Amino acid sequence: MRSISPLVPLHNSFSTRNVFVQAEDGTKLKVRPPGQARPNTVAPGVIRDFTVQNEAVPPLFPGAPENLIPVGGDTQLLANFEYRIPIAGPIAVAGFFDIGSVFNLRSSPNQFIVSEFLPLQLNNGSPIILNQRGLIATDRELRQARKPENPGVVPPGFRIGTVFGERQDITAVALEEAKGGLYSTYRYSLGGEVRVQVPVINVPFRLIFAWNPNAQTNNLYLLEEKRAIRFSVGRTF
Repeated sequence: MRSISPLVPLHNSFSTRNVFVQAEDGTKLKVRPPGQARPNTVAPGVIRDFTVQNEAVPPLFPGAPENLIPVGGDTQLLANFEYRIPIAGPIAVAGFFDIGSVFNLRSSPNQFIVSEFLPLQLNNGSPIILNQRGLIATDRELRQARKPENPGVVPPGFRIGTVFGERQDITAVALEEAKGGLYSTYRYSLGGEVRVQVPVINVPFRLIFAWNPNAQTNNLYLLEEKRAIRFSVGRTF
């Protein structure tokens, strides 16, 4: 599960280019200043609004947690302590204490995953409404221009357009912002086990009861349990 691994945030952004607006009949609108607008034109400001460079991708919902992924470490420390008590014949019990941590001694530069520029509709599936000047119409303009008997109809002089362009997605793996070190990623557990040494194959069957006091139970990315019961065959060391 890599829950002990150092975590790094992902920063997602995108860029767009070659943006244009297409009318309902499929024609590409020409770009003209608002003062020179025609029925088949769009204002330069609309094109600029959809042409972005390294624009941050907004979260799926307000208050969404930071997107973290485990990246592993270059150093590991691990210690095991166990005390065994024979009970009768092949049966024994044991108490144990385990502690370990994974972290990075060396720093790494950020890495980037960059896609090709791909053609895409840029207005999220919702058409835009342009006013007589080729700008995106405001709600106030539409309310004032609509007739009461046709509240949902695009008023005369306004037109519907769809924005197309090329989009490139960039994911920055922020290794320089790694979260976790020797004292923040360590875990330890303590507990006991019942052990039965099986003859012939000479391996123990073990029923283990463990408690992890500092398990991360409130993190969406680290699914850890404070208590665990496990069955195992074989030796720990």
